[in-house]
Amino acid sequence: MFARYAMLAAILAFAPMTTAYAQEAPATPASAPSREHIAAAGDLLQALLFESGVVAAASDSMATQRMPALRASVLNSPLFNSVTPAHQARWLAHLDTMPELMNTLITDVFGDVAERAAPRVTARLTADELAQIAVFMRTPEMRSMLLGMVERRVGGESANAHQPFGDWRRGADGAVNAFALTPAGQAFEREELMLAQIFAEETNTVMSGITPRVQSLIYSGLCEALEDECPPQIRSALGHD
Repeated sequence: MFARYAMLAAILAFAPMTTAYAQEAPATPASAPSREHIAAAGDLLQALLFESGVVAAASDSMATQRMPALRASVLNSPLFNSVTPAHQARWLAHLDTMPELMNTLITDVFGDVAERAAPRVTARLTADELAQIAVFMRTPEMRSMLLGMVERRVGGESANAHQPFGDWRRGADGAVNAFALTPAGQAFEREELMLAQIFAEETNTVMSGITPRVQSLIYSGLCEALEDECPPQIRSALGHD
């Protein structure tokens, strides 16, 4: 259940951008992009994922929703009820650190996603377009829109396949915003579905290898809490035989 919580938090953090699309996203271009072009793509992803608060908000929302059930599951487990009271207390203390541990792990995971996605993004947008889109992503209006999408997605609302980044073309008053009329805004509108596909593919690739990292993180803390009562199968999984 620990692993399931981490997987859900990470996937939902990216849910507004990870709708499955029919088109196939391009691979990294044959000619290597310049260092400056890669940096511009990385800056956009930094703005979109981290400075917007998307990853942190999804992780926090998932912790709020999932931790009570997780705690109840631990309290009712045969293993918990078989260890000493002192080790039970240590286990619960470890459990209380889970949201912070998972947030750190998820942040690292999406750092990997951004690193993998950046070269592919350069095939779709110029360095100047990427820089201007990053500025737009940092506006309070766009940040609010992205966080609202995460909140609704965590709450169970389906993602909009036609607007993976929300209805960013219009402001709160319904009028078309100035950015949508710029060359960079028009480039973003042209490429947003393909960008969402790139993000989805790289997220799925990185997430496919997260289970061992989650198990190591959880089991090491659990074994430390249980000391000599740590089950043999967990010791074995950690290579502590």
